[in-house]
Amino acid sequence: MGKQSKRKNKRRSGAAGKHHRPTGLADDPAASAGAGTESETSPVNNIIKKIRHGDPRVRHAALVALSSTLYDSNSLSNASKKRRNGGGGSNNAVAEANNPTLLRALSEKLLDTDVPCATTAAGCLSNYVSFYCGGGSDSILEENDDGDLEVASDVMVPILLQRIQSSLGALQSLGTQMVNAKNSNSTKTSGKKGKSAITEKDKLWLSLNEQWSLLSLTLLTLAGLIENCPRAFRRLGANAFPQLLSVLPLASDSMQLIPKKEEGGNENEMEKNEGESILDAATNALRALHSLLDDNVSLVSSLPLGNVAASSAPTGTPPSVISAVTQLTHAIHSEHFSNMARLHAAGAILSLRRVLVLEKEENAIAGALQGEEQLVVALQSSTNDVIVPMLCSLFDSPIHEMNENISIDGSSTPKHLLTQMVALSQKLSTMKEDQEMESQIVNEVNSRKEPARMIARRQKKMKEDKKKKEEEERKGKQDNGMEMEIKDGSGDMTMIVEGGDEEKNTNSAGKEN
Repeated sequence: MGKQSKRKNKRRSGAAGKHHRPTGLADDPAASAGAGTESETSPVNNIIKKIRHGDPRVRHAALVALSSTLYDSNSLSNASKKRRNGGGGSNNAVAEANNPTLLRALSEKLLDTDVPCATTAAGCLSNYVSFYCGGGSDSILEENDDGDLEVASDVMVPILLQRIQSSLGALQSLGTQMVNAKNSNSTKTSGKKGKSAITEKDKLWLSLNEQWSLLSLTLLTLAGLIENCPRAFRRLGANAFPQLLSVLPLASDSMQLIPKKEEGGNENEMEKNEGESILDAATNALRALHSLLDDNVSLVSSLPLGNVAASSAPTGTPPSVISAVTQLTHAIHSEHFSNMARLHAAGAILSLRRVLVLEKEENAIAGALQGEEQLVVALQSSTNDVIVPMLCSLFDSPIHEMNENISIDGSSTPKHLLTQMVALSQKLSTMKEDQEMESQIVNEVNSRKEPARMIARRQKKMKEDKKKKEEEERKGKQDNGMEMEIKDGSGDMTMIVEGGDEEKNTNSAGKEN
Protein backbone atom coordinates (compact mmCIF):
# COMPACT_ATOMS: atom_id res chain seq x y z
CA MET A 1 0.00 0.00 0.00
CA GLY A 2 2.77 2.41 0.80
CA LYS A 3 4.47 2.02 -2.58
CA GLN A 4 1.19 2.39 -4.45
CA SER A 5 0.28 5.58 -2.58
CA LYS A 6 3.71 7.02 -3.32
CA ARG A 7 3.30 6.26 -7.00
CA LYS A 8 -0.10 7.96 -7.04
CA ASN A 9 1.36 11.05 -5.38
CA LYS A 10 4.17 11.15 -7.93
CA ARG A 11 1.67 10.95 -10.78
CA ARG A 12 -0.43 13.72 -9.28
CA SER A 13 2.54 16.02 -8.70
CA GLY A 14 3.82 15.39 -12.21
CA ALA A 15 0.44 16.12 -13.80
CA ALA A 16 0.01 19.30 -11.75
CA GLY A 17 3.43 20.60 -12.80
CA LYS A 18 2.76 20.20 -16.52
CA HIS A 19 1.30 23.11 -18.45
CA HIS A 20 -1.55 22.75 -20.89
CA ARG A 21 -0.39 23.09 -24.48
CA PRO A 22 -2.57 22.63 -27.55
CA THR A 23 -2.11 19.38 -29.41
CA GLY A 24 -0.34 19.56 -32.73
CA LEU A 25 1.73 22.63 -31.79
CA ALA A 26 5.44 22.08 -32.23
CA ASP A 27 7.88 23.28 -29.61
CA ASP A 28 9.40 26.61 -30.49
CA PRO A 29 13.19 26.62 -30.10
CA ALA A 30 13.22 30.37 -29.76
CA ALA A 31 10.72 30.14 -26.92
CA SER A 32 12.76 27.55 -25.07
CA ALA A 33 15.91 29.61 -25.60
CA GLY A 34 14.21 32.75 -24.38
CA ALA A 35 12.73 31.02 -21.35
CA GLY A 36 16.09 31.22 -19.63
CA THR A 37 16.13 34.99 -19.88
CA GLU A 38 13.09 35.28 -17.61
CA SER A 39 13.52 34.42 -13.94
CA GLU A 40 11.20 31.89 -12.39
CA THR A 41 9.62 34.53 -10.14
CA SER A 42 9.23 37.25 -12.77
CA PRO A 43 5.73 38.62 -13.44
CA VAL A 44 5.78 37.27 -17.01
CA ASN A 45 6.48 33.72 -15.86
CA ASN A 46 3.78 33.92 -13.21
CA ILE A 47 1.27 35.01 -15.86
CA ILE A 48 2.35 32.30 -18.28
CA LYS A 49 1.98 29.61 -15.62
CA LYS A 50 -1.61 30.68 -15.06
CA ILE A 51 -2.62 30.88 -18.72
CA ARG A 52 -1.02 27.45 -19.28
CA HIS A 53 -2.69 25.92 -16.25
CA GLY A 54 -4.41 22.55 -16.62
CA ASP A 55 -7.75 23.88 -15.30
CA PRO A 56 -9.63 25.85 -17.99
CA ARG A 57 -11.25 28.02 -15.32
CA VAL A 58 -7.84 29.21 -14.12
CA ARG A 59 -6.70 29.82 -17.69
CA HIS A 60 -9.84 31.76 -18.52
CA ALA A 61 -9.61 33.90 -15.37
CA ALA A 62 -5.98 34.78 -16.12
CA LEU A 63 -6.77 35.65 -19.72
CA VAL A 64 -9.73 37.82 -18.71
CA ALA A 65 -7.48 39.65 -16.25
CA LEU A 66 -4.95 40.27 -19.03
CA SER A 67 -7.63 41.55 -21.39
CA SER A 68 -8.82 44.13 -18.85
CA THR A 69 -5.37 45.29 -17.67
CA LEU A 70 -2.24 44.76 -19.74
CA TYR A 71 -4.04 44.21 -23.06
CA ASP A 72 -6.79 46.77 -22.55
CA SER A 73 -7.18 49.21 -25.43
CA ASN A 74 -6.32 52.29 -23.35
CA SER A 75 -3.29 50.65 -21.76
CA LEU A 76 -2.00 49.51 -25.15
CA SER A 77 -2.51 52.96 -26.69
CA ASN A 78 -0.56 54.60 -23.87
CA ALA A 79 2.21 52.00 -24.14
CA SER A 80 2.39 52.55 -27.89
CA LYS A 81 2.77 56.32 -27.47
CA LYS A 82 5.43 55.81 -24.83
CA ARG A 83 7.41 53.47 -27.07
CA ARG A 84 7.15 55.79 -30.07
CA ASN A 85 8.48 58.63 -27.96
CA GLY A 86 11.48 56.54 -26.97
CA GLY A 87 10.41 55.84 -23.41
CA GLY A 88 9.51 52.18 -23.75
CA GLY A 89 12.52 50.59 -22.07
CA SER A 90 12.18 47.11 -20.67
CA ASN A 91 11.43 46.76 -16.99
CA ASN A 92 11.87 43.35 -15.42
CA ALA A 93 9.65 44.28 -12.47
CA VAL A 94 6.61 44.93 -14.68
CA ALA A 95 5.17 42.74 -17.44
CA GLU A 96 4.94 44.49 -20.80
CA ALA A 97 2.48 43.83 -23.59
CA ASN A 98 5.21 43.37 -26.23
CA ASN A 99 7.09 40.74 -24.23
CA PRO A 100 7.95 37.99 -26.79
CA THR A 101 7.53 35.15 -24.28
CA LEU A 102 4.09 36.39 -23.24
CA LEU A 103 3.03 36.90 -26.87
CA ARG A 104 4.07 33.32 -27.68
CA ALA A 105 2.02 31.99 -24.81
CA LEU A 106 -1.01 34.01 -25.89
CA SER A 107 -0.61 32.78 -29.46
CA GLU A 108 -0.63 29.19 -28.18
CA LYS A 109 -3.93 29.84 -26.41
CA LEU A 110 -5.59 30.52 -29.77
CA LEU A 111 -5.57 26.74 -30.25
CA ASP A 112 -6.96 26.04 -26.79
CA THR A 113 -9.60 23.31 -26.71
CA ASP A 114 -11.72 25.51 -24.46
CA VAL A 115 -13.49 28.00 -26.75
CA PRO A 116 -13.90 30.83 -24.14
CA CYS A 117 -10.16 30.66 -23.39
CA ALA A 118 -9.27 30.79 -27.07
CA THR A 119 -11.72 33.67 -27.64
CA THR A 120 -10.24 35.73 -24.78
CA ALA A 121 -6.71 35.10 -26.05
CA ALA A 122 -7.80 36.19 -29.54
CA GLY A 123 -9.26 39.36 -28.03
CA CYS A 124 -5.96 40.15 -26.29
CA LEU A 125 -3.98 39.66 -29.51
CA SER A 126 -6.44 41.66 -31.62
CA ASN A 127 -6.16 44.57 -29.17
CA TYR A 128 -2.38 44.27 -29.25
CA VAL A 129 -2.27 44.39 -33.05
CA SER A 130 -4.88 47.16 -33.35
CA PHE A 131 -3.96 49.55 -30.52
CA TYR A 132 -0.27 48.84 -29.93
CA CYS A 133 1.14 47.92 -33.35
CA GLY A 134 -1.20 50.17 -35.32
CA GLY A 135 -1.77 52.90 -32.77
CA GLY A 136 -0.05 55.65 -34.76
CA SER A 137 0.54 56.93 -38.26
CA ASP A 138 3.40 54.48 -38.83
CA SER A 139 3.77 50.88 -37.76
CA ILE A 140 5.81 49.89 -34.73
CA LEU A 141 6.54 46.47 -36.18
CA GLU A 142 9.26 47.55 -38.56
CA GLU A 143 12.31 45.68 -39.76
CA ASN A 144 14.55 46.99 -37.00
CA ASP A 145 12.40 45.56 -34.19
CA ASP A 146 13.42 42.45 -32.33
CA GLY A 147 11.40 39.86 -30.43
CA ASP A 148 7.83 41.02 -30.98
CA LEU A 149 8.38 41.23 -34.75
CA GLU A 150 9.66 37.66 -34.78
CA VAL A 151 6.65 36.48 -32.77
CA ALA A 152 4.20 38.35 -35.02
CA SER A 153 5.59 36.93 -38.25
CA ASP A 154 6.93 33.48 -37.31
CA VAL A 155 4.57 32.42 -34.52
CA MET A 156 1.27 34.30 -34.82
CA VAL A 157 0.74 33.87 -38.56
CA PRO A 158 0.86 30.03 -38.67
CA ILE A 159 -1.26 29.74 -35.54
CA LEU A 160 -3.84 32.22 -36.86
CA LEU A 161 -4.16 30.27 -40.10
CA GLN A 162 -4.50 27.02 -38.16
CA ARG A 163 -7.13 28.59 -35.92
CA ILE A 164 -9.12 29.81 -38.94
CA GLN A 165 -9.00 26.37 -40.53
CA SER A 166 -10.15 24.70 -37.30
CA SER A 167 -12.99 27.18 -36.81
CA LEU A 168 -14.20 26.74 -40.37
CA GLY A 169 -14.35 22.98 -39.89
CA ALA A 170 -16.20 23.34 -36.58
CA LEU A 171 -18.69 25.78 -38.11
CA GLN A 172 -19.43 23.48 -41.01
CA SER A 173 -20.07 20.59 -38.62
CA LEU A 174 -22.30 22.69 -36.34
CA GLY A 175 -24.22 24.06 -39.32
CA THR A 176 -24.97 20.53 -40.53
CA GLN A 177 -26.14 19.53 -37.07
CA MET A 178 -28.41 22.58 -36.85
CA VAL A 179 -29.99 21.79 -40.22
CA ASN A 180 -30.66 18.22 -39.10
CA ALA A 181 -32.10 19.42 -35.79
CA LYS A 182 -34.31 21.91 -37.59
CA ASN A 183 -35.61 19.29 -40.00
CA SER A 184 -36.28 16.79 -37.21
CA ASN A 185 -38.07 19.43 -35.19
CA SER A 186 -40.37 20.34 -38.09
CA THR A 187 -41.58 16.73 -38.38
CA LYS A 188 -42.43 16.41 -34.68
CA THR A 189 -45.64 17.52 -33.06
CA SER A 190 -45.86 19.69 -29.97
CA GLY A 191 -44.97 17.91 -26.76
CA LYS A 192 -41.96 16.92 -24.75
CA LYS A 193 -40.09 15.66 -27.79
CA GLY A 194 -40.60 18.94 -29.59
CA LYS A 195 -39.33 20.86 -26.59
CA SER A 196 -36.20 18.70 -26.35
CA ALA A 197 -35.51 19.24 -30.06
CA ILE A 198 -35.82 23.00 -29.65
CA THR A 199 -33.50 22.92 -26.64
CA GLU A 200 -30.92 20.94 -28.61
CA LYS A 201 -31.13 23.42 -31.46
CA ASP A 202 -30.63 26.34 -29.09
CA LYS A 203 -27.55 24.67 -27.63
CA LEU A 204 -26.15 24.17 -31.12
CA TRP A 205 -26.81 27.80 -31.94
CA LEU A 206 -24.93 28.96 -28.83
CA SER A 207 -21.96 26.80 -29.82
CA LEU A 208 -22.15 28.16 -33.36
CA ASN A 209 -22.22 31.73 -32.07
CA GLU A 210 -19.17 31.08 -29.87
CA GLN A 211 -17.22 29.74 -32.84
CA TRP A 212 -18.16 32.76 -34.96
CA SER A 213 -17.02 35.13 -32.20
CA LEU A 214 -13.68 33.31 -32.01
CA LEU A 215 -13.31 33.38 -35.79
CA SER A 216 -14.18 37.08 -35.94
CA LEU A 217 -11.46 38.03 -33.44
CA THR A 218 -8.96 35.76 -35.19
CA LEU A 219 -9.68 37.42 -38.54
CA LEU A 220 -9.41 40.86 -36.94
CA THR A 221 -5.96 39.95 -35.62
CA LEU A 222 -4.89 38.65 -39.03
CA ALA A 223 -6.10 41.82 -40.75
CA GLY A 224 -4.12 43.94 -38.29
CA LEU A 225 -0.97 41.93 -38.93
CA ILE A 226 -1.39 42.29 -42.70
CA GLU A 227 -1.76 46.06 -42.38
CA ASN A 228 0.89 46.74 -39.71
CA CYS A 229 3.58 44.06 -40.07
CA PRO A 230 5.32 43.84 -43.48
CA ARG A 231 7.21 40.72 -42.46
CA ALA A 232 4.01 38.91 -41.50
CA PHE A 233 2.44 40.11 -44.73
CA ARG A 234 5.22 38.50 -46.76
CA ARG A 235 4.99 35.36 -44.64
CA LEU A 236 1.32 34.88 -45.51
CA GLY A 237 1.62 34.64 -49.29
CA ALA A 238 -1.29 32.81 -50.89
CA ASN A 239 -1.99 30.64 -47.83
CA ALA A 240 -4.67 32.92 -46.40
CA PHE A 241 -6.45 33.63 -49.70
CA PRO A 242 -8.61 30.46 -49.89
CA GLN A 243 -9.42 30.50 -46.18
CA LEU A 244 -10.62 34.10 -46.26
CA LEU A 245 -12.85 33.37 -49.24
CA SER A 246 -14.30 30.31 -47.50
CA VAL A 247 -15.71 32.53 -44.74
CA LEU A 248 -18.15 34.32 -47.08
CA PRO A 249 -20.44 31.45 -48.19
CA LEU A 250 -20.30 29.96 -44.71
CA ALA A 251 -21.44 33.28 -43.21
CA SER A 252 -24.34 33.49 -45.67
CA ASP A 253 -25.44 29.95 -44.78
CA SER A 254 -25.17 30.64 -41.04
CA MET A 255 -27.36 33.75 -41.35
CA GLN A 256 -30.14 31.47 -42.61
CA LEU A 257 -29.90 29.40 -39.42
CA ILE A 258 -30.63 32.25 -37.00
CA PRO A 259 -33.52 31.19 -34.72
CA LYS A 260 -36.65 33.16 -35.46
CA LYS A 261 -38.65 34.80 -32.70
CA GLU A 262 -41.89 33.08 -31.84
CA GLU A 263 -45.11 34.92 -32.59
CA GLY A 264 -46.34 36.94 -29.66
CA GLY A 265 -43.04 36.60 -27.80
CA ASN A 266 -41.06 39.52 -26.44
CA GLU A 267 -37.71 40.09 -28.12
CA ASN A 268 -34.93 40.18 -25.55
CA GLU A 269 -31.48 41.75 -25.83
CA MET A 270 -29.85 38.48 -26.92
CA GLU A 271 -32.27 38.03 -29.82
CA LYS A 272 -31.60 41.57 -31.03
CA ASN A 273 -27.88 40.79 -31.40
CA GLU A 274 -28.35 37.45 -33.13
CA GLY A 275 -26.01 37.17 -36.10
CA GLU A 276 -23.80 40.08 -35.05
CA SER A 277 -20.75 37.84 -34.63
CA ILE A 278 -21.36 36.33 -38.07
CA LEU A 279 -21.52 39.73 -39.75
CA ASP A 280 -18.42 40.90 -37.88
CA ALA A 281 -16.51 37.83 -39.02
CA ALA A 282 -17.55 38.42 -42.65
CA THR A 283 -16.49 42.08 -42.42
CA ASN A 284 -13.11 41.19 -40.90
CA ALA A 285 -12.53 38.48 -43.53
CA LEU A 286 -13.24 40.92 -46.36
CA ARG A 287 -11.05 43.54 -44.71
CA ALA A 288 -8.16 41.06 -44.45
CA LEU A 289 -8.71 39.96 -48.05
CA HIS A 290 -8.77 43.57 -49.27
CA SER A 291 -5.55 44.38 -47.41
CA LEU A 292 -3.94 41.17 -48.67
CA LEU A 293 -4.67 41.93 -52.34
CA ASP A 294 -4.04 45.67 -52.27
CA ASP A 295 -0.89 46.46 -54.30
CA ASN A 296 0.23 42.83 -53.93
CA VAL A 297 1.32 42.18 -57.50
CA SER A 298 3.20 38.98 -56.70
CA LEU A 299 0.22 37.35 -55.00
CA VAL A 300 -2.36 38.39 -57.59
CA SER A 301 -0.11 37.25 -60.43
CA SER A 302 0.36 33.84 -58.80
CA LEU A 303 -3.37 33.09 -58.55
CA PRO A 304 -4.91 30.77 -61.16
CA LEU A 305 -7.00 32.70 -63.66
CA GLY A 306 -9.24 29.93 -65.03
CA ASN A 307 -12.75 29.19 -63.88
CA VAL A 308 -11.74 26.56 -61.30
CA ALA A 309 -14.05 26.36 -58.33
CA ALA A 310 -12.61 25.92 -54.87
CA SER A 311 -14.39 22.58 -54.44
CA SER A 312 -12.99 21.03 -57.64
CA ALA A 313 -9.49 22.48 -57.34
CA PRO A 314 -6.62 20.18 -56.30
CA THR A 315 -5.59 20.12 -52.67
CA GLY A 316 -3.51 23.17 -51.77
CA THR A 317 -4.50 25.08 -54.92
CA PRO A 318 -6.07 28.49 -54.24
CA PRO A 319 -9.38 29.27 -55.95
CA SER A 320 -9.27 30.98 -59.31
CA VAL A 321 -9.66 34.70 -59.79
CA ILE A 322 -12.99 34.27 -61.58
CA SER A 323 -14.32 32.20 -58.68
CA ALA A 324 -13.11 34.84 -56.22
CA VAL A 325 -14.75 37.63 -58.22
CA THR A 326 -18.02 35.68 -58.23
CA GLN A 327 -17.97 35.23 -54.45
CA LEU A 328 -17.06 38.88 -53.87
CA THR A 329 -19.87 40.00 -56.17
CA HIS A 330 -22.33 37.86 -54.20
CA ALA A 331 -21.06 39.53 -51.03
CA ILE A 332 -21.80 42.97 -52.50
CA HIS A 333 -25.32 41.85 -53.44
CA SER A 334 -25.94 40.22 -50.05
CA GLU A 335 -28.65 41.85 -48.00
CA HIS A 336 -27.10 40.67 -44.75
CA PHE A 337 -23.59 42.13 -45.00
CA SER A 338 -22.86 45.63 -43.78
CA ASN A 339 -21.80 48.54 -45.96
CA MET A 340 -18.25 48.24 -44.62
CA ALA A 341 -18.11 44.61 -45.73
CA ARG A 342 -19.45 45.50 -49.17
CA LEU A 343 -16.87 48.28 -49.54
CA HIS A 344 -14.04 45.88 -48.68
CA ALA A 345 -15.40 43.38 -51.21
CA ALA A 346 -15.44 46.13 -53.85
CA GLY A 347 -11.89 47.09 -52.93
CA ALA A 348 -10.72 43.50 -53.34
CA ILE A 349 -12.26 43.30 -56.83
CA LEU A 350 -10.70 46.62 -57.84
CA SER A 351 -7.31 45.41 -56.58
CA LEU A 352 -7.56 42.35 -58.81
CA ARG A 353 -8.67 44.49 -61.74
CA ARG A 354 -5.80 46.92 -61.29
CA VAL A 355 -3.13 44.24 -61.50
CA LEU A 356 -4.69 41.89 -64.05
CA VAL A 357 -6.28 44.41 -66.43
CA LEU A 358 -5.22 48.03 -65.97
CA GLU A 359 -1.48 47.52 -65.48
CA LYS A 360 -1.29 45.23 -68.51
CA GLU A 361 -3.14 47.79 -70.59
CA GLU A 362 -0.92 50.63 -69.37
CA ASN A 363 2.26 48.66 -70.09
CA ALA A 364 0.88 47.72 -73.54
CA ILE A 365 2.00 44.12 -73.18
CA ALA A 366 1.36 42.41 -76.49
CA GLY A 367 -0.89 39.41 -76.09
CA ALA A 368 -1.06 39.83 -72.33
CA LEU A 369 -4.84 39.68 -72.31
CA GLN A 370 -5.19 37.01 -74.97
CA GLY A 371 -6.88 33.94 -73.55
CA GLU A 372 -8.11 35.97 -70.59
CA GLU A 373 -11.23 37.40 -72.18
CA GLN A 374 -13.48 35.67 -69.66
CA LEU A 375 -11.50 37.11 -66.75
CA VAL A 376 -11.49 40.61 -68.23
CA VAL A 377 -15.24 40.46 -68.86
CA ALA A 378 -15.89 39.27 -65.30
CA LEU A 379 -13.81 42.05 -63.74
CA GLN A 380 -15.16 44.79 -66.01
CA SER A 381 -18.80 43.75 -65.63
CA SER A 382 -18.46 43.51 -61.86
CA THR A 383 -16.91 46.98 -61.77
CA ASN A 384 -19.38 48.68 -64.11
CA ASP A 385 -22.58 46.84 -63.20
CA VAL A 386 -22.11 46.22 -59.47
CA ILE A 387 -19.42 48.35 -57.82
CA VAL A 388 -20.12 51.72 -59.45
CA PRO A 389 -23.92 51.59 -58.79
CA MET A 390 -23.24 50.44 -55.23
CA LEU A 391 -20.88 53.35 -54.57
CA CYS A 392 -23.39 55.79 -56.05
CA SER A 393 -26.18 54.38 -53.86
CA LEU A 394 -24.08 54.93 -50.75
CA PHE A 395 -24.08 58.68 -51.40
CA ASP A 396 -27.62 59.01 -52.74
CA SER A 397 -29.72 56.90 -50.38
CA PRO A 398 -30.32 57.70 -46.73
CA ILE A 399 -28.46 55.47 -44.32
CA HIS A 400 -31.66 54.08 -42.77
CA GLU A 401 -32.67 52.69 -46.17
CA MET A 402 -29.32 50.85 -46.57
CA ASN A 403 -29.17 49.53 -43.03
CA GLU A 404 -32.36 49.10 -41.05
CA ASN A 405 -30.43 48.52 -37.83
CA ILE A 406 -29.32 52.18 -37.72
CA SER A 407 -31.99 54.43 -36.23
CA ILE A 408 -31.34 58.00 -37.36
CA ASP A 409 -33.38 60.75 -38.96
CA GLY A 410 -34.05 60.60 -42.69
CA SER A 411 -32.04 63.75 -43.46
CA SER A 412 -28.75 62.07 -42.52
CA THR A 413 -27.02 60.81 -45.64
CA PRO A 414 -23.43 59.68 -46.17
CA LYS A 415 -22.79 62.93 -48.05
CA HIS A 416 -24.01 64.91 -45.06
CA LEU A 417 -21.89 62.80 -42.74
CA LEU A 418 -18.81 63.45 -44.88
CA THR A 419 -19.48 67.18 -44.64
CA GLN A 420 -19.69 66.87 -40.87
CA MET A 421 -16.46 64.88 -40.85
CA VAL A 422 -14.66 67.63 -42.77
CA ALA A 423 -16.00 70.30 -40.39
CA LEU A 424 -14.99 68.27 -37.34
CA SER A 425 -11.56 67.63 -38.82
CA GLN A 426 -11.00 71.36 -39.32
CA LYS A 427 -12.20 72.04 -35.78
CA LEU A 428 -9.84 69.39 -34.44
CA SER A 429 -6.93 70.95 -36.36
CA THR A 430 -7.74 74.35 -34.86
CA MET A 431 -7.90 72.87 -31.36
CA LYS A 432 -4.54 71.17 -31.87
CA GLU A 433 -2.98 74.46 -33.04
CA ASP A 434 -4.38 76.27 -30.00
CA GLN A 435 -3.07 73.55 -27.74
CA GLU A 436 0.38 73.74 -29.27
CA MET A 437 0.41 77.53 -28.93
CA GLU A 438 -0.71 77.28 -25.31
CA SER A 439 1.95 74.68 -24.61
CA GLN A 440 4.57 76.91 -26.21
CA ILE A 441 3.54 79.87 -24.05
CA VAL A 442 3.62 77.71 -20.93
CA ASN A 443 7.11 76.52 -21.81
CA GLU A 444 8.29 80.10 -22.30
CA VAL A 445 6.84 81.13 -18.95
CA ASN A 446 8.42 78.14 -17.24
CA SER A 447 11.78 78.92 -18.80
CA ARG A 448 11.73 82.38 -17.20
CA LYS A 449 11.17 80.82 -13.76
CA GLU A 450 8.97 83.78 -12.80
CA PRO A 451 7.10 83.45 -9.47
CA ALA A 452 3.34 83.03 -9.61
CA ARG A 453 2.80 86.25 -7.61
CA MET A 454 4.75 88.28 -10.14
CA ILE A 455 2.75 86.73 -13.00
CA ALA A 456 -0.52 87.63 -11.25
CA ARG A 457 0.64 91.23 -10.63
CA ARG A 458 1.71 91.65 -14.26
CA GLN A 459 -1.58 90.31 -15.59
CA LYS A 460 -3.53 92.57 -13.21
CA LYS A 461 -1.55 95.59 -14.35
CA MET A 462 -2.13 94.69 -17.99
CA LYS A 463 -5.89 94.54 -17.37
CA GLU A 464 -5.88 97.89 -15.56
CA ASP A 465 -3.89 99.56 -18.33
CA LYS A 466 -6.22 98.19 -20.97
CA LYS A 467 -9.28 99.37 -19.07
CA LYS A 468 -7.78 102.83 -18.54
CA LYS A 469 -6.96 103.14 -22.25
CA GLU A 470 -10.52 102.20 -23.23
CA GLU A 471 -11.95 104.81 -20.86
CA GLU A 472 -9.71 107.52 -22.29
CA GLU A 473 -10.70 106.64 -25.85
CA ARG A 474 -14.40 106.73 -24.97
CA LYS A 475 -14.04 110.08 -23.19
CA GLY A 476 -12.22 111.59 -26.15
CA LYS A 477 -15.01 110.54 -28.50
CA GLN A 478 -17.59 112.19 -26.22
CA ASP A 479 -15.66 115.49 -26.06
CA ASN A 480 -14.96 115.84 -29.77
CA GLY A 481 -17.87 113.95 -31.31
CA MET A 482 -20.65 115.47 -33.35
CA GLU A 483 -23.90 113.80 -34.25
CA MET A 484 -26.10 114.95 -37.13
CA GLU A 485 -29.56 113.54 -37.81
CA ILE A 486 -31.42 114.30 -40.98
CA LYS A 487 -35.09 113.43 -41.05
CA ASP A 488 -36.29 112.46 -44.50
CA GLY A 489 -39.47 114.03 -45.76
CA SER A 490 -39.83 116.76 -43.13
CA GLY A 491 -36.77 118.78 -44.08
CA ASP A 492 -35.80 119.16 -40.46
CA MET A 493 -32.11 119.13 -39.57
CA THR A 494 -30.96 118.85 -36.03
CA MET A 495 -27.37 119.65 -35.14
CA ILE A 496 -26.10 118.90 -31.69
CA VAL A 497 -22.75 120.28 -30.67
CA GLU A 498 -21.41 118.48 -27.65
CA GLY A 499 -18.73 119.67 -25.34
CA GLY A 500 -20.09 123.19 -24.97
CA ASP A 501 -22.59 124.83 -22.68
CA GLU A 502 -25.07 125.59 -25.44
CA GLU A 503 -27.19 123.33 -27.61
CA LYS A 504 -28.47 124.78 -30.86
CA ASN A 505 -31.39 123.41 -32.89
CA THR A 506 -31.95 124.76 -36.34
CA ASN A 507 -35.13 124.19 -38.32
CA SER A 508 -34.53 125.02 -41.96
CA ALA A 509 -38.20 124.71 -42.95
CA GLY A 510 -39.72 126.14 -39.78
CA LYS A 511 -40.94 129.52 -38.79
CA GLU A 512 -38.54 132.35 -37.94
CA ASN A 513 -40.91 134.14 -35.59
